[in-house]
Amino acid sequence: MSVRKQKDKFGKKHIVCDRRWPDGTRFRRVMPNRTLAKKVDARIAGAIAEGRWRQLKEELQRGSDLKGVTFAQFTDQYLNDYCKVHNRSWKRKRTSLDFLKQKLGSIPLEDIGPKHFLAYLHWRKEGGISNATINRDLTNLKHMMVYAAEIGAITQNRIAKVKKLEEIREERPRPTDEGIDHLLSCTDPRIKPIIGFIRETGCRLEEGLSVKHTQIRKQDRIVVFSGNTKSGKPRFVPLTDEAIQWIEEMPLLPGCPYVFWHPKSQTRWVNIRKVFNKARREAELDIQIKDLRRHYGIVLSENGAEMHVIQAMLGHSSVTITEEHYAHFSPHYAARRAFQVLQGRNNGRKVGGHQQKLKSA
Repeated sequence: MSVRKQKDKFGKKHIVCDRRWPDGTRFRRVMPNRTLAKKVDARIAGAIAEGRWRQLKEELQRGSDLKGVTFAQFTDQYLNDYCKVHNRSWKRKRTSLDFLKQKLGSIPLEDIGPKHFLAYLHWRKEGGISNATINRDLTNLKHMMVYAAEIGAITQNRIAKVKKLEEIREERPRPTDEGIDHLLSCTDPRIKPIIGFIRETGCRLEEGLSVKHTQIRKQDRIVVFSGNTKSGKPRFVPLTDEAIQWIEEMPLLPGCPYVFWHPKSQTRWVNIRKVFNKARREAELDIQIKDLRRHYGIVLSENGAEMHVIQAMLGHSSVTITEEHYAHFSPHYAARRAFQVLQGRNNGRKVGGHQQKLKSA
């Protein structure tokens, strides 16, 4: 067995991952627990089967050479070797780790424990940072420490059992059609079509900025968001008359594949926040760009769209997330869910705690 218990020379038992690489060399490492040992063993087996074992061997070897490194030193390797390869949103993770480095950077990675994160927590709270943001930092820290244990940079992950803070979600003021119309009237003409397009499709900012002509299917009245969606999956969203009008507001630029382009750079916009913030100050409205997406979801919900339809349009990873944010705007959602439970549509569904056979309609 490649994962097993083994005694050292003092008679103490350890969990060991022991495998042979295709070149005949041996990988043998004492692991913190059996779960992690099996995970590393599975990675090695997968890499060998797919023919990419040399890269993994090098990665695990670098890990064993990192004994004694500081937190700051290891984060750079973690970002380059893991995050940039496996994470679509690695820049958000880098931001989180940069804050962690400010407080924990000089501490040896092996020594990082609950007391260090507690000090970091108090420091962030003093700066007025929300529990949700601190929880994201903790999630990123935990994953980095798991990775460090996998490659042998640490022998024990002391952060694993640190619990998240309770999150109190504050509801933002609801945007209205009148408010968004007023905002558009105050918006720089260069980005007005982008704002209008986001309003009509409910897309994320980056999805709107990077949309290409090849993604627009006017005959089918559909835009296909793909390539940079948060989930990595394509999303098919209908184009309203207004959405098509906003697209046509932007003339085709020869040699530029993007629908919305910057007049000076002659390519897509990278960031419109500065121009957008100027518009909302002029409009005297507390509206963020993401509120346009939220408005789209609310309109669908209030007009009776099913939660799974809203999920598909917004690209949520699960319908549970959609329900959490939009179900309370639906006039029929609560009644419909109660009916499903009470009626028990399918044969054999449990109703009132009893198994009940129902006749087909």
